[in-house]
Amino acid sequence: MNASKRLTHTLLKLSKPSQKTVSSTSKSFHTSSTCLAKRPARPTRGRILRESPLENPLENPLENPPSDVESSLPPDALLRAAQKSGVINLEPKAIVAFLTEYMDESSSSRPEWEREVCTRHSITPTTLTILAGILRRSPTRFQRLLATKVMLSASKLGSKPATYELLLSSLASSSPLPHTPLKALSELVSQHDPSALALHGKILKHQGNHAEALEYLEKATSDPYGNVNFDGAGEALVDKGLLLLELRADDKSLAHAAFKTAALILDEPLAYYYLSRWSPVGSPEEKVYLIKAAASGILGAMAKLGELELKAVFEKEGLPKRIEGYGMAGEWIRVAAEGGDQMSGLNLGCMFKSVGDTQGWSHWREKLEDSRRWSERTRRAREVWAEKGVDFLEDAGEVVEK
Repeated sequence: MNASKRLTHTLLKLSKPSQKTVSSTSKSFHTSSTCLAKRPARPTRGRILRESPLENPLENPLENPPSDVESSLPPDALLRAAQKSGVINLEPKAIVAFLTEYMDESSSSRPEWEREVCTRHSITPTTLTILAGILRRSPTRFQRLLATKVMLSASKLGSKPATYELLLSSLASSSPLPHTPLKALSELVSQHDPSALALHGKILKHQGNHAEALEYLEKATSDPYGNVNFDGAGEALVDKGLLLLELRADDKSLAHAAFKTAALILDEPLAYYYLSRWSPVGSPEEKVYLIKAAASGILGAMAKLGELELKAVFEKEGLPKRIEGYGMAGEWIRVAAEGGDQMSGLNLGCMFKSVGDTQGWSHWREKLEDSRRWSERTRRAREVWAEKGVDFLEDAGEVVEK
């Protein structure tokens, strides 16, 4: 494993943010079919975990520091674990000494104070990025704010992973993009770095500059500057494919080629989801692509699998008498509904109502009571159920509660 891959692996382990649990009683519903949700390979009835971004990169965690600097230092257990695993080759006391001086010097007006402190303690930009990852896993807000500050310093001193992490985190939280990593990204873009070109394209897409975004994504993934051998190439190809569908709708083969490369060569989960749209509806090929996407956490793929399985149930005579009778349709629809897919929430509520479980039906009707906010998919699903004699919005009458 080369140095770049080792660093990426380290950041994946140490930069993992705290997770928030979204239970089946969440009030938030996504009408988009492309939402991501972390799921195990098989559909389960468990809860879906979502990752939270870094603390706001524009907020200075040291403007109002705690009275005790130790409140911002990482837990000793995390430092020892990082040293023991070989992630970092510094003693915990050396890290504490560095971070203490770092916080003391942070109010300095000298433009090179960060480089000076790092040089005195033999801290490289790579080590600084790893320390930010350790702080990010710490329990208190001051520790996580210091993580962002340290990550900003790492970006300023030339850490490409830190630059990317800060910008991607800001995009994920819809926060303003911080100046330091934007400047660092601009320098990388001027060097025609493929991953930097791709990230710049993603930022432009997020800002609504779709035509210019496509230009950068094409540069990132095509000759003479780009290729598909960089981290994030699969996601860049998916973004490129979506923009091609929008801007060059007269030739969908271009988008298909981008999704196909991302899925079949780079194994990008979201690409499998979009690639499934080129397969005949209900075909084994479509199902394989959807399962690959769903197994990696693509919420839209879970919802589509539930929809296909439900269609097979509808083709049989009569509806099941028990919820278990819905088989895999029930499993995929439940996990998609709990993940926030609106149409799946309606389907699950109708399934409960069809077997006489008014408690389950009422739970989902309450979540979706404002039909004015329904997507077209959800409205069509209600019509299909109504044709089967199950109206999602009508009172359940004398149905026995289970």
